[in-house]
Amino acid sequence: MANNKLSPKLTEALQNFNPEGPLDVVLELQEPVPVASAGTGRAEQIAARKEAFSKGADAVAGQILSLGGEVTGQAWINNTMRARLTKKMVSALSEVPHVKALDLPRQLQADASE
Repeated sequence: MANNKLSPKLTEALQNFNPEGPLDVVLELQEPVPVASAGTGRAEQIAARKEAFSKGADAVAGQILSLGGEVTGQAWINNTMRARLTKKMVSALSEVPHVKALDLPRQLQADASE
C-alpha cells in the first residue's frame, strides 16, 4: 500500500497490523473554503469555518460509515477527523480527494524541561 497520503508511522503500523483488526487513525481533510465575507465579526467567521468544515467532514464520515468504520471524533479547528478503521478501509479512504493525509494519533507529552 504505497500512498503518499499515509504517514511513515501509519504505513509501518499497517505492515505489522492484523488486516481485519481496528486501528485508530487521524484523517486530515483539505482546507475548507469558509463562506464568511471580509468585514464580518470574529464569531461569524468562526461559525463559517465550522460550517465549511462540517460539509466536507460529513461527506467523509458517510464514506467511513459505508465502509464499516467508526468516526470517533472531529476537530474543525485543525480540519481533522479521528476514526477506527481496518487496513482495507485506510486504503480506500486514502483515495478520497477530500482526505489530505492519514496518520496515527499522537499522544501529547508534558514538557519535562519545566
